[in-house]
Amino acid sequence: AQKRFSNGRWSTDVTAVVPLAEAMARVPAELAKPNGKVFIRP
Repeated sequence: AQKRFSNGRWSTDVTAVVPLAEAMARVPAELAKPNGKVFIRP
């Protein structure tokens, strides 16, 4: 399934794009939002 996202065949809306260094602090609040989906950027 990851290949389908990486090559663009699948997509999804995300609430936030969070840098990995900030993930522990920010992700819980972002996931609490309605339809919260988070992309953690390496």
